[in-house]
Amino acid sequence: MDHLKEVVRKLKSQSDLLYEAVFNDEKSAIKILVNSYETELSTTIPYSFDGFERLISDSNMWATVAKNFEDKVCELTYKLIRIELIMILKASKLYREKYYINFAPPDLSKKCDDYDLERQCVQLFITRFGFNCLAVKELMNEGLAKFEAFELSIGILLRSCLLDVSLIACWNNKPEFLYHMASESLLPRNLPGHINQKDLNGFERLHNFYNPEKVRFEPKEVKKMLAALAPQLKKEFDELYLYYSKYDHFSLIPILSRHSVRNQLRLTQRSIDLVRQFFFMLISRNSILPKEEFSDILGMREEVNDETGHYKLITVPALDLLSGTYKVI
Repeated sequence: MDHLKEVVRKLKSQSDLLYEAVFNDEKSAIKILVNSYETELSTTIPYSFDGFERLISDSNMWATVAKNFEDKVCELTYKLIRIELIMILKASKLYREKYYINFAPPDLSKKCDDYDLERQCVQLFITRFGFNCLAVKELMNEGLAKFEAFELSIGILLRSCLLDVSLIACWNNKPEFLYHMASESLLPRNLPGHINQKDLNGFERLHNFYNPEKVRFEPKEVKKMLAALAPQLKKEFDELYLYYSKYDHFSLIPILSRHSVRNQLRLTQRSIDLVRQFFFMLISRNSILPKEEFSDILGMREEVNDETGHYKLITVPALDLLSGTYKVI
């Protein structure tokens, strides 16, 4: 066992993957294993008791073994990212082809129609998701070898997606958040200074039209709503959004804190998976859309706790996606 621990220690000095080492029955070889997305990756190293000291001191060999595992995990993660992007894009395409609505300009002489506002916001989110994810997919299409070169651009796109995720979560938690969200985007104080007074007055009227009751939410309330809706996702969302929020500023953080390619892929995959989950949550929030049809495409269903109102999202295991057991429609 001490020899196996030494093998794992040697590999960990090369990579932070979770290694396991076991002898074969004859103790003539050491099998090294890494589990990723419930997929077992392994390699075998010839072993002899007398030659162990020479084996363990061969740094080049252990570096090669570790790199091979890193490459295999990268390939799995890259494949999973592409599969999940296809799921999101197919769901977005279904929406555009069957449920897209050409809305007339708002009639400011009447009260805002809540139903129309909800449908417009659903459409806006799905459009944003669709085109952001399409852009990520086009960058990923350049191949795994070029991923690191495009990762900064991908991160900027993912930051926008994660912001939408937080808005959808708040809307699911409190329907009146929709008025706040729509009107905040039209507030004159958020508009460029060169816009003339006539246009400013028009935006003010739109702001009041979409939020006649002046519903407001403070940043602290927004954070609480995200936690209340999906507590199991809050920590993951906070970590990812904080990381990618640095990408679209003039910040050295994305450069100075560069992860390995494997960890960059891991963060990308986690972000896209969050987008997929909240995309389904957006569909389920809207009564006019057939949840089952989108559920099949996105590989997702939901359970709601009647006592707490919390959603529990049930997703297809990554292993089923990678193996093709679950067919992406």
